[in-house]
Amino acid sequence: MRKGRGHLVSVAVATIALSPFFSPAVMAQAEEAAAQRAVGSITVTDQVIGQNPVSVAVGMEDVNHEIYGGIYTQMLFGEAFAEPARVAGISGMWRATNTHGTNFSLVDSDVFKGVQSQRITRSAAGSWSGIENRGLNRQGLSVSSGKPYTGTIVLRTDRALPVRVSFQNADGTSIYAAQTIATRAGGWQRYQFTLTPSGADDHARFAVEIDAAGTLDIGYALVEPGAWGRFKNVPVRADVGQALVDQGTQAIRFGGCANGGCGDVSDYKWKSMIGDPAQRPVTRGFWYPYESNGFGLFEFLQLGEALGVEAVMSLNIDETPEDIRDLMDYLYGSAATTWGARRIADGHPEPYKVTRIQLGNEEAVDDAYFAKFKAQAEVIWGYDRNIRLVVGDFTFLDVIKDPFNFTGGGKIKSLAAHQKILQLAAQWRSEVDFDVHLWTRTPDDGGWNRKEGNIDTQIAALDSYDAALRAIGPKDAKFKIVVFELNANSHDLTRALANAYAITALQRRPYVDVISSANAFQVDGHNDNGWNQGLIFMNQAKVWAQPPYYVHQMIAAAQQPNVLRTIVNGPVEATAFKGAAGLSLNMVNVSDKPVTFDIDFGKNTAGAALKVTTLGDDRGNAVNTSANPTNIVPEASRAQLNATGRLQYTLRPRSFTTMTTAR
Repeated sequence: MRKGRGHLVSVAVATIALSPFFSPAVMAQAEEAAAQRAVGSITVTDQVIGQNPVSVAVGMEDVNHEIYGGIYTQMLFGEAFAEPARVAGISGMWRATNTHGTNFSLVDSDVFKGVQSQRITRSAAGSWSGIENRGLNRQGLSVSSGKPYTGTIVLRTDRALPVRVSFQNADGTSIYAAQTIATRAGGWQRYQFTLTPSGADDHARFAVEIDAAGTLDIGYALVEPGAWGRFKNVPVRADVGQALVDQGTQAIRFGGCANGGCGDVSDYKWKSMIGDPAQRPVTRGFWYPYESNGFGLFEFLQLGEALGVEAVMSLNIDETPEDIRDLMDYLYGSAATTWGARRIADGHPEPYKVTRIQLGNEEAVDDAYFAKFKAQAEVIWGYDRNIRLVVGDFTFLDVIKDPFNFTGGGKIKSLAAHQKILQLAAQWRSEVDFDVHLWTRTPDDGGWNRKEGNIDTQIAALDSYDAALRAIGPKDAKFKIVVFELNANSHDLTRALANAYAITALQRRPYVDVISSANAFQVDGHNDNGWNQGLIFMNQAKVWAQPPYYVHQMIAAAQQPNVLRTIVNGPVEATAFKGAAGLSLNMVNVSDKPVTFDIDFGKNTAGAALKVTTLGDDRGNAVNTSANPTNIVPEASRAQLNATGRLQYTLRPRSFTTMTTAR
């Protein structure tokens, strides 16, 4: 078992071997006794029923500051001084280091960006004084001894004024690193600095101070770790990026209420997310009213490149066709195009390899949506008809009998607009996806605001939705369903088992192409909107995983490309898979009792050793914490198939178990 800052804790393997001293007769008697105890059976057949969908995917949209204040390497919060004052004259996320002979104010004319900038004024020389920042929630900045941190600050002074930037301890009595910037009088100017702390502190602060008479205006500040603390030189914390790798992440999605379906997202536009982060506008976000857009769609795409996985960007359905056309050149164009040249100037010389784009999120898919979808789609498909477009659909909780008049679809009462989308895709000979969200708080979760039903009823409704689309669409229409959000408002073990149950069931459905859990990340102790469902938790100093994360990790480790017909008799959700590496079987027992199954892998696996991994054991609301990050982790063991390729196995209560033929 290894521990360390920025690293998840690996799972210790407990090996369980069958005793070689049992005679065949004794073994036969043991198997007969176990068969009498078995309450069900699982038979893995050779019949391939489909290809395994992308099953280990996560979504992000800055819920609870999972990005700005979370994974983004920017250590400061309130970087653009946009927040209103909480202390007189000082932008809300900053505080005074001291007030001796110093005045503070927020100026609203000739600002650097947004509606205000920070001003510090001294009438006479004295001790260093100014403002300090401690990151999100003022929880403190984590600094490492001997490691360089780089920064950018935009300043304006009325004279040549020395400005000190520094890392300090919480009360300012210790200076870990400092650099004095020799400013030039005049307009807004950018300065670079590097700070290398002489000591480590998880609750440090960053200060900007002056000790001479004069006026200092501050428009923007960025502090981030050097290359050592960034994931493959993307502006993502290195420990967070490694956690995504260790999870076995196969795809990521940027979108949700941030780009549509839940309220005013009129400021969510791709052109606000390009260029120098210091120059990007302050916009009103759905989750936070002072978004400075330092981490946006294109940093997200670069994270996908660094991970080597598909990154699905989501756009505002109200983007204009003209801006969508510019986006095509920004993503794919050469230096000969205006926007291709802009991408190159922004530091990405090669075209992006985006193959799937979502238009909107949780929309009322009606005639108004179709008109906007069509306007954007014709621009995108006119550029490249092989780009897959994703309809920002919502959720369906009742079985659809009449595709043009049904209940349980929330904002959606008819699939008439869906029919038009399918017809449009067929005309362009392009493929379209429909994004439907499921609810996985518990295995008995009937869906958004539903007291009755469970995950099975949600999936039955999804089956009927797929059948309805096939019935009303042209025969040559190509489409898939993507589940971009498994939502739960929770990150405990029960949610993990519900996720495992839903994923295991959805993997058997050939019409499903991607299964993604929300949300990818969460800052510890920060839950201001109810979406308490991060898979990877973090504070300013460390990262750890929650139980649903380990479900993903187990699925990734057992992944095989082909889905097999699996015959299940008994109270368990199970799906088997096959690939060049062998067979695997995923099983979810949601009962509060252990259940024993007769499992038949087939004669071709006679005597094979199995790797077994189990998460759970009836500890429903258990979570992992900063103090106890391994409270809930998978346990590994081994088992062995008999001469006919079978074994008796008891699944723990409320558990998720994977078995793979050892390799």
